Amino acid sequence: MAYTSKGIFYVNPEAGSDAVRSNLVPSAYANNGSGLVRVTVGSLGSPAIATGAVVVIAGTSSSLYVGTWKVTVIDSTTIDLQESTYTSNPATKGTVIPWGGSSLADAWCSFGYTAHQNHTQAGDEVRVMASPAPTSIGSATWTGGSLKATVNITSSTNATPIAVTATGHSLVDGDTVLINGHTTNTNANGVWLVAGVSGSTFQLTNADGTNSVGNGVGGASGTLRNISMHTVKLASALTQNVAVCGNQGQKTAWTASANVTADIYATDYREGFGSCRLQIAAGFTTGLAAYVATGTLDLSAYQQISFWIKQTSGTIGAHNSVALTLCTGADGTGEVHNVPIEKYLDSVGNWCHVVYDFATNLNSAIASVGFVVNTDNGAQTFLIDNIVACKAVASADSLTHRSLISKNTTNEPWYAIHSINGPLVLLAFSRNDIYGASPPRGYGRTTETVTTYKRSPARPPWGTLYETGYTGVFTPHKTGTMANPSIFSGGWDRTDMSTQTDETWIDGQFAAANGTLAYNIAGYTYFDKLNAVRCTTAFNNSGVNPVLFGVFRTAACLNTVASAGADTWTFGTLEITGGTLPDLSAKQFSCSDRLVLESSLAALYLAPGQSYGDVVVRNGGGVGVYFNGWSRIRSVTAENNASYGLYTVGTGDVVYGGGATSGNAVGVRCNAVGSIFLNRMTLNEATKVSWQSNTGSQIVFSGAEGGDQAVNYQYHPGGLVVSQTAVRHTATGIAWKISPTSTALIHQYRPLRMSVAKVAVRADTQVSASVWLRRDNTGLTLRLVYKGGQIAGAASDVTASMTAIADTWEHVTIQFTPTENGVVELAIEAFGGTTYNGYVDDLTVSQ
Repeated sequence: MAYTSKGIFYVNPEAGSDAVRSNLVPSAYANNGSGLVRVTVGSLGSPAIATGAVVVIAGTSSSLYVGTWKVTVIDSTTIDLQESTYTSNPATKGTVIPWGGSSLADAWCSFGYTAHQNHTQAGDEVRVMASPAPTSIGSATWTGGSLKATVNITSSTNATPIAVTATGHSLVDGDTVLINGHTTNTNANGVWLVAGVSGSTFQLTNADGTNSVGNGVGGASGTLRNISMHTVKLASALTQNVAVCGNQGQKTAWTASANVTADIYATDYREGFGSCRLQIAAGFTTGLAAYVATGTLDLSAYQQISFWIKQTSGTIGAHNSVALTLCTGADGTGEVHNVPIEKYLDSVGNWCHVVYDFATNLNSAIASVGFVVNTDNGAQTFLIDNIVACKAVASADSLTHRSLISKNTTNEPWYAIHSINGPLVLLAFSRNDIYGASPPRGYGRTTETVTTYKRSPARPPWGTLYETGYTGVFTPHKTGTMANPSIFSGGWDRTDMSTQTDETWIDGQFAAANGTLAYNIAGYTYFDKLNAVRCTTAFNNSGVNPVLFGVFRTAACLNTVASAGADTWTFGTLEITGGTLPDLSAKQFSCSDRLVLESSLAALYLAPGQSYGDVVVRNGGGVGVYFNGWSRIRSVTAENNASYGLYTVGTGDVVYGGGATSGNAVGVRCNAVGSIFLNRMTLNEATKVSWQSNTGSQIVFSGAEGGDQAVNYQYHPGGLVVSQTAVRHTATGIAWKISPTSTALIHQYRPLRMSVAKVAVRADTQVSASVWLRRDNTGLTLRLVYKGGQIAGAASDVTASMTAIADTWEHVTIQFTPTENGVVELAIEAFGGTTYNGYVDDLTVSQ
């Protein structure tokens, strides 16, 4: 039989084991005194199974005992089979096969191993140990803002420090600047701190405060860009530069062996100058391929080496087919530390970080770095960049390329690291970011100097896990039910995994196909606090049934979700930093609490017919939030997106709660038949609303704009209606200002129209409607209108236009008599000019 109660399994991605557990050998079956089967096994295995463990009994001559059971551990030699019934002690005892994962001590390393997938049932729970708690790395400065424009460089000096002249650069001392494509004085290219600003000229300094050094007089070539919002400036450096580190350290090609070509590759790199390219020809075979002298480095305060590597051509070797060496000789000899480079990719063309822990202090007299080929795999090309030495793992302020950093406060996300250059940390937002001509969008939140934190995600053991053909760290392919979903949850305490105290981050390391957190997901599966960083795809759904989430966060994942069916994604909290969330407008996609998309090149496509909680889209490369048809949103914030904050299409109304748009080219873009209703929202752009087609009738209604109940807007193509108190007929309340802004769109055949009342009327009784009107120029036509045909007996239009001089209130009245009961609409119409304003106050209707 199979157990019917929920099975709970444990995953420790740092130190668990995916090895198949050894079978237990039963010697006797007995009645435990309560009718259950008690099995004497002699040993509980190593690691020992625990109460709640799942085992399979096979090969026994009693068919009633064959099957899958949960057990209760009685002592070191006996277990009871839960939900069993004792019948006899069979002659053939068979075997007891532990599934593993029964406790922290017996935890699996992943859930991608095929045997593990078969060792659970629908409705079981898989608990994943929490990542280590965040620790402070001291004070750091975060700079928020939108992506800055490039500025052309006029000239640069061959001096120490280099002085750059660029008209309109807008830089201030302390900014971080990226210089690209500057010729002759090529030493100016890269990432620098700005100093000595004087008019259109400024100086370049390294992250550690040392001066840049020119190598020629530069003319009018290249561009600069302020990338302060891409960087976090630590109070002091936590790492030691070793080689190929931005603008500090080595800036010339490595010394290559025969059949190897080495150069600085200025097209693809991790920081704004160039990477070391090693082109290994087929004739090289094995040995020291190249080296670079570093000068004497005392690395005795560090225990780890961290760097980026990318294979761009050739066969990908197995673990340790190539290695990085640290040597005491200036020529790549005298090796004292060896960093085996793991099987980190399943295809060429992707940057991957390598972090190696020596668990002891490094040498105090390193003089060079070498690149060694241990296995001949023919012609291969590698790029290497940003080699740094890092503190011991146990140090609270140990920082590597694998670390995540954050302000670690409410609603502040975690960010992956792109590069480290002394105290300057560049943030990563996707797989192959290049801080060149088109860097990623950057950090868009509050500018401040605050205590900053790091945390360490777990890295699956690529060297063994993915060499055996795994496609994801978790492969939950058994369908649960809506009432009893299969559960995968992270954040379980690191002592015994009995309490969900934090979150779990899994590092996909940018592996091309295998860097997937959850692959081949079956329906009715629930995920919570199981987060992904640097995954190719965080979640890949193969089914059509709902996938449910509590809290889910990603950082620098290429894709958040991928799906093949008309499936359902339901989130509580979804927070995405970098990467993309694909167009889910055709899916059943919803997020009830908080949905955040930061620094993405793709818009946030929200599905129609759904309700959402708080939606935040910040620093996107195009549109912020894209709505297709009817939706309801509790609040929406769209900041610093390259084009529109909010974009609406479709035929249904869209209803927004509070929130704000700011820093976008346009606040709201309309291309739909339905109307948009904003409530207590602030539109901060100079162009608050624009229309895809100015021939449409869509209106954007903005009530209590900015949170002020007295400020209400109606945005029309070619005109604006707004409540105001400056010009009123009576001394209290509000009046409405109606203002045409286009004679091409607003004219006598298509006037600007403001609905002022919908009135229930009785048959055969005259309706009388009056309003006070005022205009600031007689070139404006302003009138009260009943449009004919709304109700029987009143087939023709009835209008009353004001005739008074400018800046004078006039009382106008219309009358009509319906012949049936019903509801009619009354409106104000205006046209004429593009700068004239009309005012409307004190409407009365009687019958």
